[in-house]
Amino acid sequence: MLNEISAEAEATADFYSALPLGQLLHIAGRQMDEILKQSVADSGLTPEQVSVLGAVQRMPGYGQNVYARLLGINDATFGRYATRLSQEKLLRRRRSRNDRRLVALYPTDKGAALVVNLRKSLKSVNTQLNSLLPQGEAEKMCRMLRDFTVAYLADPPD
Repeated sequence: MLNEISAEAEATADFYSALPLGQLLHIAGRQMDEILKQSVADSGLTPEQVSVLGAVQRMPGYGQNVYARLLGINDATFGRYATRLSQEKLLRRRRSRNDRRLVALYPTDKGAALVVNLRKSLKSVNTQLNSLLPQGEAEKMCRMLRDFTVAYLADPPD
């Protein structure tokens, strides 16, 4: 039995070692999505909706297009998430006084409280994820992913 497990682990490692960065990021993203679904399930929100609410909590007062760009979500999909969060009284939309076409997003008190509660469970998830890597590697990976994301936003491929 132990030989079967180690053979499977070796085959898995070989499989992933042959994949390019894009495929690895895509697979890791799907795996992360499953982990996040479980950790936010009690909130009644999806991981994507939690990301939107967290972004608005972190940087209140911007238009939907700014958050959509930062989170890598297309505008129409982001609009659906924002509408759902508004209906749940977690976000509010406020028209700009200077330009009535612009609508800024803000967390409600209920939304801010939910973010605080979710951060506790998400912190636990991050601790578990960090434990999967050798010490210091999770921080290095975060730094590299931040650099990748910032570079992509500065100069997205055609």
